[in-house]
Amino acid sequence: MRRLVLIVVLAAISMGSRPSIGGAQTSDISGLTGIKSLVVIIEELPPGATRLGVTDEMIRTDVELKLRLAGIPVLTAMDHPYAPALHIEINALDDSAASYVEVDLEQNAKLERNGAFIPLAITWSHGILIQNPSGDFIRDRLKDFMDRFLNEWLAANPTGRRSP
Repeated sequence: MRRLVLIVVLAAISMGSRPSIGGAQTSDISGLTGIKSLVVIIEELPPGATRLGVTDEMIRTDVELKLRLAGIPVLTAMDHPYAPALHIEINALDDSAASYVEVDLEQNAKLERNGAFIPLAITWSHGILIQNPSGDFIRDRLKDFMDRFLNEWLAANPTGRRSP
């Protein structure tokens, strides 16, 4: 269902020829406190993204390099299925006229009102809708989101900074 809604939105904005971008975000640094390591999950890229030259390997390298440079160990989902995870999703229309880039932090949470356990709730999210994207532009937006995530993570974990 989420993919269908995205396709409809992307199709609607792709009717024009002017490049444009639009974004959405959810950010609360309190949810980043105490995160010491992360799993990186990358959704399968659609044909529109691969036509723009974006590959799973490029995305994984971009994201994991930023995390490691910040001192955040990257875990595997197989060995750590319940660890906090950065979920990367890049969608693109088949004709590559529009794309959506999103980075979510998913982690276990408890509801305040009743203490109910919520596995892998989204507690931080940034996304952008891009008309007439290029592969480099998509990767640059993803790197921007990673910089924003890491800045907020460092603000939430001031003692988590590692010296070189």
